[in-house]
Amino acid sequence: MSVHSAVAAGTVTVLLLRHGWPVLPLAALVVVVGWSRLVLKAHTTVQLVCGAALGGVTSLLFQIAR
Repeated sequence: MSVHSAVAAGTVTVLLLRHGWPVLPLAALVVVVGWSRLVLKAHTTVQLVCGAALGGVTSLLFQIAR
């Protein structure tokens, strides 16, 4: 599981929830982070997707619980 993807997705999720659609272009950062990890052969595609999903869902649940 990619912690880099989890942090990127979690950060974008929090920013989207707090500031709305104007920050949606930041979602490209999740793709860039994932791409770099894939090119460096540090993770597989499945690990990147799982990490991003974990980060996004965790951030969403944290914001709901607040």
